Amino acid sequence: NDQDFSATFQLRFGEKEDYASDAFLLDNVHVYERPAHELAVVDLEVPASSALLGATEQIVVQYVNQGVSTETSVPLTVWIDGPSGRQEVSETAAISLATGDTLTYTFSADMDFSEAGNYEVTVFSELSGDLVQSNDTLRGYLIKPSIYNGGLPYLADFDLLADTVYAQNQGELIGLPGWSYENSSEYGRLSIGQFSQNETQAMSMYRSESNTTSNFAVLTMDMSTYDASTDKLLLDFRFSYRYSGVYAHNRVFIRGSETDDWIEFYDWHENRGGNNEWVDVNTLPLTDSLVAHDQNFSSTFQVRFGERDTYNSRYFYLDDVKVRERPAHDLAAVDLEIPASSPLLGVAEQIAVQYVNQGVSTETSVPLTVWIDGPSGRQEVSETAATSLATGDTLTYTFSADMDFSEVGNYEVTVFSELTGDLIQSNDTLRSMTRKISSYTDGLPYLVD
Repeated sequence: NDQDFSATFQLRFGEKEDYASDAFLLDNVHVYERPAHELAVVDLEVPASSALLGATEQIVVQYVNQGVSTETSVPLTVWIDGPSGRQEVSETAAISLATGDTLTYTFSADMDFSEAGNYEVTVFSELSGDLVQSNDTLRGYLIKPSIYNGGLPYLADFDLLADTVYAQNQGELIGLPGWSYENSSEYGRLSIGQFSQNETQAMSMYRSESNTTSNFAVLTMDMSTYDASTDKLLLDFRFSYRYSGVYAHNRVFIRGSETDDWIEFYDWHENRGGNNEWVDVNTLPLTDSLVAHDQNFSSTFQVRFGERDTYNSRYFYLDDVKVRERPAHDLAAVDLEIPASSPLLGVAEQIAVQYVNQGVSTETSVPLTVWIDGPSGRQEVSETAATSLATGDTLTYTFSADMDFSEVGNYEVTVFSELTGDLIQSNDTLRSMTRKISSYTDGLPYLVD
């Protein structure tokens, strides 16, 4: 601009706004000579967070020469503070770095991120004569998510864990191999403890203050021995919530490996119960979803439970997470129809039951038993349903025997299956109550005194 310094050199900071609420703020105005030596760090590249991080990772840093001198020897140090303490590496970059030039330097030493957990990476220069130290250092953060490799069936019920609150991203949750935690702001929280309407320990995600925040609890599993083309794997869990908003994050997601796209697997917001009501989710087909999205199991198969909201009064609760193989034989009772309470119940009533085949095998013979515990003791009837019940099919069976509800009183009806090879007995049985109502039949006049 063809100007020079003078006795009246000036700086002018301008501001114009239309509203009294607008403002321009200014502080720390510094006019100084370019120093002889001055390196300013401008970028730090650390490995991306990954469950596959190892012992031979690289760190890259960039510095700009803001001094007058051409630098030929730049001493650089990196600290890596991780789960096992600090790694420290110091190297010297031999270069000819003129004023305004940029140094991009990759440390030659291998950096070890092989242990699951959190890492803080600090890089700084100690250039001789560089007196402006405020711009010599940069920090980066990453996590190595833990991987569960203990085989199937897998269960996380959180019961033996100490009460814990996590306030930042975590590569591994204490006592929970395979679990990591991610959030989108400083207000995100994940905690382990005992919560409303649940007698045992559970996991919860929420906000410490009202601020729109996403929380994700991620389970990473080594499933490299499984193949989606042949192995049928399932997911079970229980969840509850206290208020929830309509966000696409309020879902369960899966993916075959950490490099695959996330698959929306289950919409917990859409399937929620009432506030603080626990919902049991069973037999979600992991394999089918992976195959439908052209993915497969791997050493970093992941399940992600997501929660997002704005208000600190809103919580998502999780318990009893199970990953298991679909068993050869598993019948699950889903419905029981018995006579409605009535004074007209008689000796020829009917009972119907529904079962879903959750096993791999096609069932052709299903043994069923009904107990009717009433005023005169127990009636027991056992019958066998001849059927061809493939995986996922529903059997609706009406007992052929007449059931006697003719005596006035209360009745408890229990139906169960004893299918050979069905080792999951918790879903084999259903119970229901009815009653034969007493009826006065002796005519009038009628008196109760």
